[in-house]
Amino acid sequence: MFFLAKYDGGGNFLWAHNFGPTGLSGAENLTIAAGLAIDQGGNAYITGQFYGQIDFDPSNNQALLTSLGINDAFLAKYDSQGNLASAGGTPTPTPTPTPTPAPTPTPAPVLLTEENTERAVALDSVTLMRDPFPVITTHNFSADQRTRVTLFALNVDLLPGENFSVVTAQAQDTQGRIYPLAVESVGKVPAFDWLTQITLKLPDELTNAGDVRVSIRLRGVASNNPIIGIR
Repeated sequence: MFFLAKYDGGGNFLWAHNFGPTGLSGAENLTIAAGLAIDQGGNAYITGQFYGQIDFDPSNNQALLTSLGINDAFLAKYDSQGNLASAGGTPTPTPTPTPTPAPTPTPAPVLLTEENTERAVALDSVTLMRDPFPVITTHNFSADQRTRVTLFALNVDLLPGENFSVVTAQAQDTQGRIYPLAVESVGKVPAFDWLTQITLKLPDELTNAGDVRVSIRLRGVASNNPIIGIR
C-alpha cells in the first residue's frame, strides 16, 4: 500500500490519498510505489509494481487494474488536486528488477514577498534594514563598501557536492536593462530548514536606479522577480 500527499510551499497540508490492493490478503506487501515526478502543471506521475487487483481512483469511482504476473509495473497520473487522470499496468517477467525512480524536476525557486505586494522580503545583510538600499555603505566590515542585500527563498536546495555557484542572480530596471548580481552566499535560515537566505552584492551601475526587479536562477531554473528599491 502507498499514499500520495500534497503540501503548499509553507509546509501546510492540502490533501492526501492512499491506494492499495482490494480483497487479496498479503498483497499490500507486493504493492510498491518506486518513483514520483511532478510536471510544470502540477500533475503527479507515480510508477511502481503491484500484485493482485488495485484501485487507483481515490474518488468514489473505481479504476481497477489486475496483475497478470507477480510483479506487474504500473504508471498512474494525478492532477494537481489529486484526481486520477489515467492509470495502466504492464506484466513483467519474474524475477523483476525494481523500477528505476523517475527523476524529479527541479522546482522553480520562489523569492518571498511582502504580503499582498510585489516587493521582495529583503534586508541589508549588515544593518538588517529594508529597502531602499544605497549601493555604497559605510557599515560593511570589509574594505569593499558595496551594499550586500539578503533575499529569502523557497525551493533552493543544494545537492551534495554543490556550492552557491549553481545560483545566479540579476536585476532589471524600469528601462529593461539587465544587471548581473554577484551571489556571495547561499544557506539555510537557522531553525527554518525550508527557508534559504541568499546574499547578493549590488553593483555600482545600480546607483539611483529606483525600483528594480530581482530574480535568481537555480541550475538555470528561474524564480519570480519581485521588486527592491535602490537609492
